[in-house]
Amino acid sequence: MRTKATIKTVWEQIRQNPLWKQKSLSQELNISPRSKSCPIRDDLHMTAYLRSKGYLTPALKEIRQTRTEHLLQWHTKNEQENILFTDEKIFTIEEQYNHQNNKIYVQISREAKEKVPRVQRGHHPSYVMVWWGMSHQEVTPLHFCEKGVKTGAQVYQEDVLQGIVKPLNTTLFTGQKWVFQQDSAPAHKAKMTQDWLWRHIPAFIIAEDWPSGSPDLNPLDYKL
Repeated sequence: MRTKATIKTVWEQIRQNPLWKQKSLSQELNISPRSKSCPIRDDLHMTAYLRSKGYLTPALKEIRQTRTEHLLQWHTKNEQENILFTDEKIFTIEEQYNHQNNKIYVQISREAKEKVPRVQRGHHPSYVMVWWGMSHQEVTPLHFCEKGVKTGAQVYQEDVLQGIVKPLNTTLFTGQKWVFQQDSAPAHKAKMTQDWLWRHIPAFIIAEDWPSGSPDLNPLDYKL
């Protein structure tokens, strides 16, 4: 099965379609899966990788780089320490689960197999949305959004901005010039939200200046 002709055939099949599944490729070539893995691994020196998701197109990457450079220019000399980074997160009662690599070892028997715990899934699992903010100084109180209430611009302005963010002028940032950050969610970049921030906050990063798809710019996205 490792003749030059077989190796060449395997290479041509993979070159034409890198998404071949091993079982399908074995059936196409009429060889066993075990025999087919030898020329792939030992002769062609190839292995299968899981494809990852990509969210940024070349145009978005260019916009992201330009906006990031502008942010670096605007917030120099440790001024980033006065930025309040904020974000929302939905927590559900269901555990994260990947069926491809989430396995459990049990003894080989029908009784043992039946005792393997199942990962429960529901059509409408319970969840809670939490808003949080953090700066170089400290973090804000956690805000649990009311259950079942859609976080639109009006609710966001009344519950979060008016109730939590505005008081920070005289609590967390007393006598300081500080900068409010939020992502470009619809409720955040709405005109009424942007107008409210112009009137009540010393400075904020407008929706057009914050790069999309930027988890490495907000510590809440990748650290906390």
